Order: sequence, then structure tokens, then C-alpha cells
Amino acid sequence: MSQTLFMGMIDAYTFNTFNGTFASAQTGNLVIFGIALVKEGFQKASIHIPVFAGFLVGAIFAQLIRKYLKKSLEISPLNQLRFFTVISIVISGIILLIEEALPSATSLLLITLGFFASYELTIFNHIGKTSVNNGIMTGNIKNFGNLISDFIQNPQKEIGFKICHYGINIIIFICGVIVGTFYLSQLAESIMLTGILLNSVILLGLLITKDPAPQETVNNQ
Repeated sequence: MSQTLFMGMIDAYTFNTFNGTFASAQTGNLVIFGIALVKEGFQKASIHIPVFAGFLVGAIFAQLIRKYLKKSLEISPLNQLRFFTVISIVISGIILLIEEALPSATSLLLITLGFFASYELTIFNHIGKTSVNNGIMTGNIKNFGNLISDFIQNPQKEIGFKICHYGINIIIFICGVIVGTFYLSQLAESIMLTGILLNSVILLGLLITKDPAPQETVNNQ
């Protein structure tokens, strides 16, 4: 849920700062790219290409590293989550450094933001046992509506929990957009620092959390 808040903040920043570009919603980027290409020409439309490229590379990176940790190193799920959170903090720090040291490097910044968004969407994609998307709400809203329909026809506690998870996720994303738009005044430095602080708190909580005993893990599975 914390990553959903972070992604809302980042999407608000990129949309308002880079001519309607989204860090996570590539469907929106492709639509805006096509419209800009027809109305304003390739030069104006090309601002949407770096974030798309970064997003693609980020998806490849996140999937490779997730499968490597799971199959090759065979570390516990909790240690995997700790590692993934550290990577999130490191990428956020790199984005912050790019913004500070190379303020005119717009393409590099967008590539890194797209990379980061794709990494976040690939890695942090569950609330409880419910699979969610923390940066693109189209599928979440569709699933939210479908589950409400299922619940009306067949009320079950498990379906109710999933409805709550999707509803919370959508609300938190909207809150992230609001925070990214107003409170942080559209400054990349403020947004990334807030994200680093947020993930540092999460990491601290993960570090003091004990791994479940082997018997508990078996029972949970």
C-alpha cells in the first residue's frame, strides 16, 4: 500500500511536469504519443519514448531478479522483500541524484522514472493474498467491479476481503496523486525524498520482523 501511495505521487509529478507523461500508465503514454505525433510532430511526441523504454527495461530487470532470488538463492520470502525494498530505495536515490546533478537531462530522468515504476509494479503487487496493481488503476477498478458483482450473487468473506483490498488500493493511489500534486509542489526532490523516507521506515519494520518458523511456513502454504 505504501508503494501505491508513492506511485500516485510519481505519476502526478510526471504528468504535470513532462507534458502529460505517466511513469506507470503506458497505455496513456501511447495514446498521448499518438495524438502528439499527429498534432505537434515527432519532436514534441518523442518525450514519451524514454519513459516507455525505461519501463520496458525495468520490467525485464524486476522479473529476472525476482526469479533469480526465488530459484537460485532460495532465500526466504521475508528476506526477498527486504532486498526488494533496498533496491527501491537505491533506485529512488539514483533518481534524486540525477535530478540534482543533471537537471537538464530530461530523457535520462524519464528513463529512470519509467524503470522505477515498472520495477515497483512488478515486485510490489499484492495486498494480503489479493493481486493488485500499485500504479495502473484500470485493471483494479475492473476487478473491483467484478468482485462486487460476485459478492452480490454469492456473499463470501474471501470475496469481501478482496473488495476491501482493491478499494483501499484505489483510494490510496488517489491520495498519492493529491499529495504529489499539491503538498509537494511538483518537486522531484521532495517526492523522491518522501519515497525514500517511506521505504526506509518499511525496511526498518521488515528488519525487526522475524522470519516465521519452518512449521509456520508449511502451515501457511
